[in-house]
Amino acid sequence: MILVSFYVNGASFLAFAAVAAKRGITGGSREIKSIYYMAGFMEGTETILFFVAMMIVPGLFPVLAYAFAGLTFMSALGRVGLAWYAFRDENGETD
Repeated sequence: MILVSFYVNGASFLAFAAVAAKRGITGGSREIKSIYYMAGFMEGTETILFFVAMMIVPGLFPVLAYAFAGLTFMSALGRVGLAWYAFRDENGETD
């Protein structure tokens, strides 16, 4: 389940970046990067904390794994929702 959530989250991240590049949207004044980076709900720190917790308390692995996967899916869903809103045209069309 965790691997699937990583794939879904990665696909939403890359799709957002591809559409942003097509429309000429850049990351602004933050940092110059090759793709547009939009923050998600589950980032690097949260991932490390979940994985450390899974190693420290292996008995809770199933609960932590499902919680982590669910939060990662929520991050992807939030990114898709934001993309839907951000990339729509004035006449209601989307890419």
